[in-house]
Amino acid sequence: MKSKAYRAVDVNGIEAALWVADREEKVVHAGLDVGKDMIYCTLRWGPGDFDRPWRARNPLELVRLAELLAAVGEGRQLVVALEPTGTYGDALRQALERVGVQVQRVSPKHASDYAEVFDGVPSQHDGKDAAVVADLAAQGRCWPWPLPTPTEAEQELAYHVDWLDGLRRQMMQWCGRVEGLLTRHWPEATGIVPLCSATLLQCLAKCGGPRGLAAAPDALKLVRGWGRQFLREEKARAGGQRAADGGRADGVLG
Repeated sequence: MKSKAYRAVDVNGIEAALWVADREEKVVHAGLDVGKDMIYCTLRWGPGDFDRPWRARNPLELVRLAELLAAVGEGRQLVVALEPTGTYGDALRQALERVGVQVQRVSPKHASDYAEVFDGVPSQHDGKDAAVVADLAAQGRCWPWPLPTPTEAEQELAYHVDWLDGLRRQMMQWCGRVEGLLTRHWPEATGIVPLCSATLLQCLAKCGGPRGLAAAPDALKLVRGWGRQFLREEKARAGGQRAADGGRADGVLG
C-alpha cells in the first residue's frame, strides 16, 4: 500500500450502503487503531485488498463508527480487532457491543513486529496500524475480547485495590530515598532491621540518625518501646551499639 492509501476519510462523510455496494465478500476484517483523540478503522476484504481508513473522533464519534461497522457486517461475517490501549478503547468496546459487534484483541508486540512485513517499511502511523491489525486478524492472530460488566461489589473492590496500589507506589518511592540516605549515613542499620521496620522509621523520625540516637540518654529504652515484642533484645542492643560506634559524624538524615 502506498502512503496515499492511508489518507483517512471522516466517518461523517460515509454512507455504509454506498461504501459496500459493490462488495460481495462474505467475510470482512476491520482493524482499529485507538488513540486518545482519534480512532482509525481500516476494512480488509481480502489479501492486499484494503479500503482507505476511516477517521472518528474519540469519544464524540464512537456511536457513528459503531453503527457503520454494524451496517458493514449485515449479511456477512465481520471481525473487528484492536490492540489493548489502556482505557482509551473501553468506550469504543462498549459502543460496539451495544450494536452487537464482537471485538477481538491483537497483541501490540505482534503488530509492531509485523509492520515492516506488511508493506516493507518499518514506519508506523495511524492508518497503517489499523491495516496491520486487520491483516493480523485475518491470519487468525487475534483472540476474543469481551467487555465484562463488573458487579457493584467488584467495582468497590477494584477501587480499594487501586487506591492501595497508589499508596504503595508512593511508599516504595520514599523507601528508596530513605535507603539512599541510610547507605550514606547509617549503612549498618538495615543489617539489623529491615528498611521499612517501624522501629527504624521511629528512630529516624525521633532522633534523625545514628548521632541523635547515640546521644539520647534513654536510647535503649526508646528502641525497646518502639520495637515492643517484635524486636528481640539482641537487636535492640545492637542497634544502639552500632549507632554509637558507626555512622558518619554528620549522620543526621533529612
